[in-house]
Amino acid sequence: MIGDRLTTSGSSGRAAEDRPPAQPLSLFTVLQQEFEELHGADLSARAGEPSDNLENLYQRIHGLGLPRAALCLSGGGIRSASFALGVLQALARHGLLKQFHYLSTVSGGGYIGSWLSAWRHHERDDDAVFTRLTRRGGYSVAQNDGFAEPAELRELRANSNFLTPKLGLLSADTWTGIALYIRNLLLNWFIFGPLFLSVLLVPHAGFDALIWVNDAWAPASSVL
Repeated sequence: MIGDRLTTSGSSGRAAEDRPPAQPLSLFTVLQQEFEELHGADLSARAGEPSDNLENLYQRIHGLGLPRAALCLSGGGIRSASFALGVLQALARHGLLKQFHYLSTVSGGGYIGSWLSAWRHHERDDDAVFTRLTRRGGYSVAQNDGFAEPAELRELRANSNFLTPKLGLLSADTWTGIALYIRNLLLNWFIFGPLFLSVLLVPHAGFDALIWVNDAWAPASSVL
């Protein structure tokens, strides 16, 4: 939704309050602006055609020589982010990463997706980003490690341990992680434990019921 900038003081604020709220953009307008942003093409309606004819817009989009493609990165915490990093590197190594037009992410996929988007935004050169994304050198004396990767990759790996940023047995982060694990484990067992026990008690209760019936009405016990 795009609206006018509102002010909160004096007559300008009152004038802004008197204006009707901004209306959401139509689906046609969103798709048209999106496509023009991606491809720099003018998809305005031809003469005599309605300005919001979605069918004509779809026909022009699907009539393009190269079909639209989206890269979707799923969630799963730091594990999915690490897996998605390998996928991005493999796609870049084979020259396929630049072929995607959309990037859709969620949770851990959003972690790596936003990292890649920020890198591209600051670098302003996709070819340079994709080349450096797959760079793996030998031993780095300056960094004192065996992986002479770009700084963006090194920082990503250095900050991937977000659950316990400060390691060590005496670290507060370590003990916080242990406490959270124990708390969540006990909480889950206090919820599911009684349910499991109740299922196990069903045959015991049935056996006790049969014993009671046998003592009270012996002829009926064989039927039960």
